[in-house]
Amino acid sequence: MSDLHTIPERARLVTTARAWAHALAEHADPHEDLVVYGGPDSYLIGVGSSARLALDGTRTDPWPAITEFLEQAAGAPVLGHLGSDLLRGLEPRLARADYPASWLTLPRLLFQVDATGPTVLRGRPGQSWETLRPRLAHPIGSVPLADKGEQGRAAYEDAVRRVLEWIGDSADHRCTLARRVEVSTRFPLTRLLLTGPPPTQTSRLFYVRHDGFEMAGNSPELLVHGNLAAFRSYKLAGTYPRHPGATDRDLAAAFVSDGKILAEHASALGAWRRSLRRLGAVVGAGTSVLERARLRHLMTVLTVQPEHATLTDLLRAALPTPCNPPAGLSLLAELEPFPRGAYHGLVGRIQPGRLSLSQTLRTVFRTGTDTFTHVGAAITRDSTPAGEWADTCHKLADIEIPLES
Repeated sequence: MSDLHTIPERARLVTTARAWAHALAEHADPHEDLVVYGGPDSYLIGVGSSARLALDGTRTDPWPAITEFLEQAAGAPVLGHLGSDLLRGLEPRLARADYPASWLTLPRLLFQVDATGPTVLRGRPGQSWETLRPRLAHPIGSVPLADKGEQGRAAYEDAVRRVLEWIGDSADHRCTLARRVEVSTRFPLTRLLLTGPPPTQTSRLFYVRHDGFEMAGNSPELLVHGNLAAFRSYKLAGTYPRHPGATDRDLAAAFVSDGKILAEHASALGAWRRSLRRLGAVVGAGTSVLERARLRHLMTVLTVQPEHATLTDLLRAALPTPCNPPAGLSLLAELEPFPRGAYHGLVGRIQPGRLSLSQTLRTVFRTGTDTFTHVGAAITRDSTPAGEWADTCHKLADIEIPLES
């Protein structure tokens, strides 16, 4: 799939839509809840909350509360995120975030924006919203995020070895092991709506603010797109870096024939199919390569036709789990001393007739004075500690932060 920025007119529409999304986000009252989600050329912006659900990971079974909230929304668009704390029902020893890792809102104001500007979908905005205009004078420069030195490498590689012992010779066992990376640069997270890799058809930008918590990201993985009757899932697994020039052509050829990459994709795809089959029929459309500015991913598109499924059924099936089988969560609880929180969960729009949910990847988080990100690598039987560390470094470079403060 080609990056959309190769088509000039398409690039202009995409850039203008991003600028409008950023303008509305900046204009919103900083004390109100805020969600921006969308791409590549259309975004939803939810401002304030008519109703909200905040889950802090302490409930033994949080799903009834989620079901009740969605039922009370009565088909209206619900925005927000579901985090890894929902997996604590399977493994209570998983570290718990100090913010609501799962949070849903029925926005007080809801806008849809594209290159032509905003359309009000819900609520009555004041006059200041009507006179709002984006600033398109010049793009904001950005740089890829990178580790300073290799702090934490030895501990991460030791953890990979522990996971490899658990996997043994099994072709089905897999575990995504993450690490937390501190971001020392202080900048408004809303700026990430303007920076980062050029969007692809599966890319979704997002920014979320509530309860003293912020996150902003550019996720390549669109796990649910459609509605409750039928949706597509763009499953990614297997990653290679990209380099300019002839070297990248060599990497592209090596990528699609790399046995480890193919095995990793098959393992992840098999587990994902099994989860989605709980909803109904699942049909695959073959494997392709999704190219980002600095990475390429192996991708399989699945079409799912749920049978008598509820929104909660879909969310439970689509919530990513880092381990296959889930029994591996007990090992993960030992190896990851930090809470994942919203990372590796779902973010987006939940509505029976319009569903769009991305995996919460390539995301910068802020709680209080702490700004950080998470990057992970899927470990299979063919993995090596050095290789998985390198994989996390490649993914870290796929996050771009603004140069301007």
